[in-house]
Amino acid sequence: MIGVRGLAAFLALALVGGCTSLQPVVDVDAVGPGDEVRITTANQEFELNVVEVTEHAIAGDGVEVAIEDVETLEMRRFSVIRSAAAAGATYLGLLLFGILFLCPVC
Repeated sequence: MIGVRGLAAFLALALVGGCTSLQPVVDVDAVGPGDEVRITTANQEFELNVVEVTEHAIAGDGVEVAIEDVETLEMRRFSVIRSAAAAGATYLGLLLFGILFLCPVC
């Protein structure tokens, strides 16, 4: 049976990561080193961690994509709504688990 420490560890892991989603980027100037992006060109799709952005290209993970070739650009961003939903679902799941399996009176 899972102990209290196991449940606490599970809860901590579930809440630490948070939830992210890809959001469209209109202006390339919003992208900078350290950002995670998905770039779609006419022929390919790239997911990369940005190392450098110049006026001519976005570079990262050994790939350089010319800005003029970019058809869509999306950036991974933290989602407050998804994170709150995940935290709420985790809390309710642990509460239900506690009621069903740990409650000596129930």
